Amino acid sequence: MNPVRRDDPSPVKRVSRKADESDPSIPKIEGLKKRIWILDFRVSAPIPEALNTIDFRKTFREAIAEVILNDENSAYVPIVADQTTLQDLQIDSSSPTEEVSKVGRGSGIAGYLRGDIFQIDIEEKKDPQGLIQSREIKLDISFKWELVDAGTSRILVSGTRKKHYTETRSDIFGFSSGLSEPEKKVKSIAESMALWVLKDMNPHSTKVGWSGRILKMEGSRVYINAGRSSGIRIGDILKVVENPRDVHDPQSGRFIGQAPGRVKGTAKVVEYFGLDGSIGFIQSGGGLLPGDRVEIF
Repeated sequence: MNPVRRDDPSPVKRVSRKADESDPSIPKIEGLKKRIWILDFRVSAPIPEALNTIDFRKTFREAIAEVILNDENSAYVPIVADQTTLQDLQIDSSSPTEEVSKVGRGSGIAGYLRGDIFQIDIEEKKDPQGLIQSREIKLDISFKWELVDAGTSRILVSGTRKKHYTETRSDIFGFSSGLSEPEKKVKSIAESMALWVLKDMNPHSTKVGWSGRILKMEGSRVYINAGRSSGIRIGDILKVVENPRDVHDPQSGRFIGQAPGRVKGTAKVVEYFGLDGSIGFIQSGGGLLPGDRVEIF
């Protein structure tokens, strides 16, 4: 029997399916969410002394990943499990585009989001009159970001965002100073910016493809690094292909794109495992290996 193809509708819509009712805490989605990395942000702005205990790179990366992961209307799923590998390879938003893309293609991601925090300004004003003194603290943070297609190293969408926060409080003789709970305030700003970024990214999700990879084989069973959270459904047919080959211009050495790998077979998804994994059984073909790429049929 020939496998049945499944279209990949976009934008992603949230619907209920019986196959997912075993765990209602996981989003019920239709269509495949594009798998991306959120890189540690670059911080090109000087960090004010009052905020120098905050890890802006990590705070912004984690806030954006959390917002994208938990938003039911997101067309993307951040692959946070790869973060240790990225740190070991010293890959972040400052890394060369082609270097990040090459590692990303080998990991089966569609793209990656990177950014630069280029403004961090904090200003404090106080009224010294009277027993009860008022204090106003202003915090401005600006960053620019871009979503890059791992397959072509092309920037799909980019933007610049600025967030202004003002805190006003009064105390006796003005003994207290500085922003109250600065870590929470910066995280809140990062979350607000993440909502803007996701809104800007969603319309461009159709510009990137979807793929995963085989983690391991056990006889005719294949373990895949994408499952329910990525939008894989029980009964889906996945085609297994060799990893695509990078093609460069022989004269200039410029990266042109990727030539698709040979189709090796198909596998049918039969169950989920972990937070975002699935198990399939080989339906056709042979010679499947860990690391092979999987795509929706």
